[in-house]
Amino acid sequence: LYAIAPTAALGAVAMTFVSRWLFKLPLVTRRVLVLLPNEPPGFSLPSVAHAASVFENAGLEVVYASLRGGSAPADRATADASDLQQLAFWAANEQKASQQTLQLSRCPPKDFVAMFLPHSKPAVAESAEVATQLHDFARQLLKAGGVIGAVGLGLSGVAALKLDDRASFITQRQISGIAGDDQITTIWQAHLRAHGACIHHEPHQDFSTGKIVAISGRLITGAGPPAALAVAQSVTHTLSILDLI
Repeated sequence: LYAIAPTAALGAVAMTFVSRWLFKLPLVTRRVLVLLPNEPPGFSLPSVAHAASVFENAGLEVVYASLRGGSAPADRATADASDLQQLAFWAANEQKASQQTLQLSRCPPKDFVAMFLPHSKPAVAESAEVATQLHDFARQLLKAGGVIGAVGLGLSGVAALKLDDRASFITQRQISGIAGDDQITTIWQAHLRAHGACIHHEPHQDFSTGKIVAISGRLITGAGPPAALAVAQSVTHTLSILDLI
C-alpha cells in the first residue's frame, strides 16, 4: 500500500498538469473566405452584411479577399440605412471589407472551412484571371470537405467550375438560379444551364424576389441578396453537421 500510494499521487499530479496544459491549448480557428471584386460598382452590401453576421455568430472568422487585395468597393446603391445589420457591419468592417482585403493567392484553402460568394457587379468570375484562381481555391476547399455558398451573381464563381477529373461541378445539381432580368444576369443564368445545373424554382414561388435558396450537398445557393441570410445559415448548419464548427 505504501508503495502504491506515492505512484498514485504522482499520477494524479501528472494528470492535473496535463489537463491544465490541454485546456490552455488555443482553439482551432475556423475561417470562411468572402470573395469581393476590386472593380466598381462593387459588392452588394446587404448580401455581405447579413451573411457575415451569421458566420460571426457561429464562431467563424470572416476573411475578406479579392484578386488583387486592397480596395474592394461596396455598391452604395444597394445600401439600406434602415437595416441595422448593414449599419453595424459597415461600422465594424468598413476598413477590412472595402479597403484592406487580402489577395486571394495569399489565402491557402487548407485554412478555410467555407467560401462565400456574394452578389456583386461585375460578376465575381467575369475576369478569367479571377476565375482561374477562384476555381483552384474552390477545388482544394471541396477536396478538404469544405462548403461553398453563393448568392446572386456570386453563382458565376461556380458556373464553370470543374473538378480534378474535369467533370463540371454543377452538373445535375439543384441551383437557385440568379434573380434579375438585366443582360449580365441573363448571360450567367444561361451559363448555369449550359453546364447542366437544375435551376430550382417552384411554380408558386416568386423568383423575382431573389429569396429562392437551393441546397445541393456542400453547395448552397441563393437567387439574390435577399437570400444571403438563409444561405449563410444553411452553410453554418452544413458545417455543423460535418463537425467543422
